[in-house]
Amino acid sequence: MTELRKAVEVFKALERHRQSGYSGWVWYSPGDSTRYRAHLIQATPVHADGPMEQVPMTRILLVQVIHDPVNPKSVLVHEPSEWSKFTPEMWVNLGHPMGWWAAVRPLLAALGWTDEDYSSVEFNRSDADDMDYLLRRQNRRQPARIR
Repeated sequence: MTELRKAVEVFKALERHRQSGYSGWVWYSPGDSTRYRAHLIQATPVHADGPMEQVPMTRILLVQVIHDPVNPKSVLVHEPSEWSKFTPEMWVNLGHPMGWWAAVRPLLAALGWTDEDYSSVEFNRSDADDMDYLLRRQNRRQPARIR
């Protein structure tokens, strides 16, 4: 299977999988020297009364890194509300790994899940700088340790 480099291409391929009746995934290589496996889960709430009821679909992005086939690392990202889109701060506050922001952010942007300031669907190495800045800012806020 080929590796897709553009976030928009990832979701076009996933939509083709969905339309063909398969729950597929794609390889995504944004440019950070890592190959990710991406999958978009679309879930219908269990309380739906029937196929005619208009029930909002819940979308969840699953991104995996498979350095070790026995122990893959993954991030499960739930669709945010329309009032709280992803920013570096929100990413970290939700417990997602800082190092994944630069690669996953274009996917989030392609889904429309990022704040306007982070809405570019192109991979940008400077996204890592946002995390460095955030980490330095958080470290300054922590009180000094008493021995």
